Amino acid sequence: MGRPLTRLVESKLFRSGVMVAVIANALVLGLDAYAQLLPAVHDWRARVDNTFIGVFIGELALKLAAWRLRFFASAWNIFDLAVVAVSVVAVGPLSVLRVLRLVAVVRAMRRVVEALVRAALDVSAILGVLSVFFYVGAVLTASLTAGRTTSSASSARPIPRRRFSSSSSPWSRASSCSICSSQ
Repeated sequence: MGRPLTRLVESKLFRSGVMVAVIANALVLGLDAYAQLLPAVHDWRARVDNTFIGVFIGELALKLAAWRLRFFASAWNIFDLAVVAVSVVAVGPLSVLRVLRLVAVVRAMRRVVEALVRAALDVSAILGVLSVFFYVGAVLTASLTAGRTTSSASSARPIPRRRFSSSSSPWSRASSCSICSSQ
């Protein structure tokens, strides 16, 4: 059962069917946005919505049976499972979260999301490196200017007296800025 089932859930036809189901479900969920619809249409929409939930639960059950614990190796599978679980438990407006499955099902959208996550991680790493350099500069400046409230006789311009100690963080930052701007 494992091998044919694995071929089934990994087939292009299966993935395309899931994508069509997600898109159709998104359109049906959009009907709820129109309050002027007849109650019969709302009843129909609720029945169709429950059918889609059943289809998505079936899809996940097939994937779990085919891949077993490997199912949890993919963050996208966990994402799909979480979205379907929320839509089973939550009713009403939270059902629209199933539309987010498009991001997981459409490969081009997956690549965009993965690139955005990688970019966000890179940006946070850059901010971390810049923070370390700024901190080192502030501490170095505080150490180099410790105890100096006026300049030595050889300097043409005196260092103004500050109300706070020269080793405090604001003074260090101000000194770092002065050094960087050649003042």
